[in-house]
Amino acid sequence: MANEIYHRSNWGESKPEGFGDMYFDSSATNKLYNRSTYYENSDATDKILANIPNKASIVFTATGYSQDKIGSAIPVDANGDFDFHRESTATRVNEAGLIEASQGNDTPRIDFTNNTSGHLLLEPSSTNLFDYSEDFSQWVNIRTTDALSSISSPSGSANVYKIVPTTDNNTHRIDKVVTLTDSNTYSLSFFAKKGEYNCIRAAIGKTSVTGNIVSFNLDTGVKTETGTIASSSMVEFSNGWFRCSFTAAASTADRVVIGLGNDDTYSFAGDGSSGIFLWGAMIEEQAFSTSYIATTGSTATRIAERANSSGNSDLFNDSEGVLYAEIASLAETVGSNKKFSISSGASSNSVTFSFRGTNNQIQVLIKSGGTTTVNLTTTISPAVTNFFKIAIKYKTDDFALFVNGAKVGTDTSATMPTGLNTLNFDRGDGGQDYIGKVKCIAVFKEALTDAELTQLTS
Repeated sequence: MANEIYHRSNWGESKPEGFGDMYFDSSATNKLYNRSTYYENSDATDKILANIPNKASIVFTATGYSQDKIGSAIPVDANGDFDFHRESTATRVNEAGLIEASQGNDTPRIDFTNNTSGHLLLEPSSTNLFDYSEDFSQWVNIRTTDALSSISSPSGSANVYKIVPTTDNNTHRIDKVVTLTDSNTYSLSFFAKKGEYNCIRAAIGKTSVTGNIVSFNLDTGVKTETGTIASSSMVEFSNGWFRCSFTAAASTADRVVIGLGNDDTYSFAGDGSSGIFLWGAMIEEQAFSTSYIATTGSTATRIAERANSSGNSDLFNDSEGVLYAEIASLAETVGSNKKFSISSGASSNSVTFSFRGTNNQIQVLIKSGGTTTVNLTTTISPAVTNFFKIAIKYKTDDFALFVNGAKVGTDTSATMPTGLNTLNFDRGDGGQDYIGKVKCIAVFKEALTDAELTQLTS
């Protein structure tokens, strides 16, 4: 972790009315550092703060954190910090691009997947149903052999197996028995790196690599879906590694199969020494792949994460304000609604953002006294799995929604909630926890102008 990084902001004097590279508190990140056990991603925080209007009462960026806490840059007195809960360890991709375990239970994760600037990662509970995720000697070889190699895994460890096709002129695969429920949706993922051969394909709930399968070319980064596949991806890691994943319904067999190929050919005679490297296999009953969960002899579960209780009544305004975020979803649809909100501690008085159960849809709700006064749904393009910026302006009879620099919705009959006193990654009352990625979330106690909101979300 980057606790050794000491960063000193240097924006200069206050310019309370404008945007740009001057922020009202040039010591904001210094003070966040001083109250954080772990501190990283400070350059990204600087850039975010430099573009936030000085009217913000709460600004969270993915930078400083401790066990049970996620720090806000603004206010500097910790009143904007989030309480954080996850009753298990978890993994993340660190700044060096390596997979590592969290510092312990209830420790937040700043994740750097895809070599991006860091983001807070919030995920649901999930279980890796494989009992051995890294030891491929525990899998069944079908016209293949396995042996430990000397190359480094995506975690930096030396526990990578090389899977080698035999000289039989036939298909070559490895199998793993795992309990699956027919027709239920599962997400399979594994890390693969080309050796002398460069292609791999997989199926869920089959005795051979047939039916609903995905093929991955480890040279080109191209994937090919066959049959009914809900989604698939190839995420590139350093040193030639890819995390290959896909989501599909299980067939009747209680097993997962991974086949090896070369130049998109899967039936051939191997030479007995050429092969492909594998590490970190995971199957979970989820509609999308989540962060890696290691197993060593039994299944393992990562507990769901929660972040809430940021702010107090002094940091919100019942009459008007703005809720801003730079976020991305874990999938184009995450099933039921996943929300963050400003509220009175109950959903009956709240300003709420939701990822919807329809592909790439988001929803904004304003409730006052239990009555919904604003209900706006819009579709994000490109997909919500890409980071986008959203600003929700709320004021009596003057509501507006901005996404990526464009005003996409208005309401001139909005009634405001009362008693606003907290910012939560849920719907305001502890239900429908947000899952996704967060680079920034901010609260303003006044309704910004259209020009400010356009610039903020651009």
